[in-house]
Amino acid sequence: MHGKILFHKTKVNNLKNTMRKSYKFAKKKRTLSRYKSNYSIKSSEVNVIDETGTNIGILNTKEAIQRAKDIDMDLVEVNPNSSPPTAKIINYGSFKYKQEKAAKEQKKRQKKIEVKGIRLSSKISEHDMETRIKQTNKFLDDGHKIKIELILRGREFQHIGKAKDTITEFSKKLAHPFIIEQHISKQGNKLFMIIIPEKIAEEIKETTKTQKNPTRDTTNNVAGGQKEKKLPITDTKKVTAEKKEKEIK
Repeated sequence: MHGKILFHKTKVNNLKNTMRKSYKFAKKKRTLSRYKSNYSIKSSEVNVIDETGTNIGILNTKEAIQRAKDIDMDLVEVNPNSSPPTAKIINYGSFKYKQEKAAKEQKKRQKKIEVKGIRLSSKISEHDMETRIKQTNKFLDDGHKIKIELILRGREFQHIGKAKDTITEFSKKLAHPFIIEQHISKQGNKLFMIIIPEKIAEEIKETTKTQKNPTRDTTNNVAGGQKEKKLPITDTKKVTAEKKEKEIK
């Protein structure tokens, strides 16, 4: 009887342990940078940029939030590192949507871009060179990265300069505009250079800019190319000197 009770207890404990098991899933990585908005801004004062891009100046945070709410917009902290932090009056919903859209576009582009290999040799014939040039131009036109390789064999190691000249001459003959992502480098018995279409490189640059800083900190410049109106600076030394003169008189 005692043995049966013990067996029953161990069975119950085993069931409890299986029930307690927790399956932890990998947390999703945050690709988008978070921006504090409205009452989540901790600073008591902020340097405010209005909806038109004009720098209003330093305001009380509550006052700035109210100003944004009056026109059905939000106050978003765009530069927390400045002193005081820079905040902009914008529509936070549409701003977040644009940011997510830019991130998705960049992700799609990263998946589509492939690295295509083009192999050359120090003793390549003119016909083969022309064939490789046509092939490379087609890859660049399709928006792919190109890895131009040249394998060194035997005595060719003593003439690396000549091999480098072959790669540079080949790149100069390409009709499609490109940007050198990685200059001629040596890896074992290979010399290689990576090039990317100019248009794709510019698009990647733009999307990374919008992701990092979608709303520019226009403390010095105003969005839309308009220059900020500068207030006249009063010289404190001149003012004090004038005061002293008046007192003497």
